[in-house]
Amino acid sequence: MARGHYARTLAMRMAGVSPLNVIIGSGEVAIPGWFETDMAVLDITSPSDWRRLFKPESIDRLLAEHVLEHLSVDENEVALRLCHTHLKSGGVFRIAVPDGNRRDADRR
Repeated sequence: MARGHYARTLAMRMAGVSPLNVIIGSGEVAIPGWFETDMAVLDITSPSDWRRLFKPESIDRLLAEHVLEHLSVDENEVALRLCHTHLKSGGVFRIAVPDGNRRDADRR
């Protein structure tokens, strides 16, 4: 499915949903009550991608697990600013990234 068509379909599915819960960089993750996005539909560093899907201050909850560590410092600054712009006042943004200072002995 073409990127633009998928984005329009997703935007229609999200219209009027409350609370609006969005997973950024979902990959294969699906959580009931949450809308999944990945690079195919939302480049989190692209203001036009955000505008295509969301209005400012429209998202209640954002979830980004193992996403931000793949971006440069400058890309993170842009992405986090865009997340903040689209998150409602009082909204929740959960971020999880690997912790290089607390290495898991089972993961090398």
